[in-house]
Amino acid sequence: MVGSSALLLLAAAAPSAQAAPPAPSVQPHADAEWEKALILVGKDANGVVWFVRAGDMANKDNFRPVVWVTKDHSSDKSTKARITRSLQQFDCMAGTTDVRATVGFSPKGAILWDAESAHPDPQPIAAASMADAVRKSVCPKMAPAMTSAMQGSR
Repeated sequence: MVGSSALLLLAAAAPSAQAAPPAPSVQPHADAEWEKALILVGKDANGVVWFVRAGDMANKDNFRPVVWVTKDHSSDKSTKARITRSLQQFDCMAGTTDVRATVGFSPKGAILWDAESAHPDPQPIAAASMADAVRKSVCPKMAPAMTSAMQGSR
């Protein structure tokens, strides 16, 4: 795990082309540069504020987007982490999300934990949840014909 974290940190430090956003697999940072690229999704019942990285929302034709989801736990005293970031793949048609990696940061920006998932484990997204709000913000809008075709197949 240490080797992969070091490799991801090196990838984050590498210069990138101006036109293309960084790849979603780049290790997130607990710094102001990362924070500038976030789009607010909402706040959950525990006071956790959810964001999505703006560069991950660029392709609105992708029905299986992979995005970094950031949670600010400043108002949530149930965790030591101030910020958590998870790399998630959403399946817009199936209504599932699969957490590929997660990183927890202390209030001072130190990494508290990081984990990667070795195997896909898509989980259903509950309606009207914060995960559903993220899904709605990263998934393409479906055309009415596609929506009625999906309902007919259930």
